Amino acid sequence: MKSVIASALILVLVSATVAAALSTGIVGEISSIDPAAQQIVVSDVEVQLTESTIIRIRGKVVEFEDLEVGMLVKVIGRPYGDGLLARKVTVRGCKR
Repeated sequence: MKSVIASALILVLVSATVAAALSTGIVGEISSIDPAAQQIVVSDVEVQLTESTIIRIRGKVVEFEDLEVGMLVKVIGRPYGDGLLARKVTVRGCKR
């Protein structure tokens, strides 16, 4: 029984480590928005958002349409082509 629990714990730790290794992030200003493609550009990096991307402003979950050029954002996601596939976008402020 102890070996089953130990194996399960190791599996959980390895999975968490792999997920963390694949995650990356950027912080910067939104310089452009493409609503049709659900993409934003942050610090010259194309960021692809999906229906599962969580977007927060002041702690509240919002929609893609609430994003604006000039907003300072933190993006967490994984590499996607030459850009990033966003898991979470947090608005930190506005540089206007």
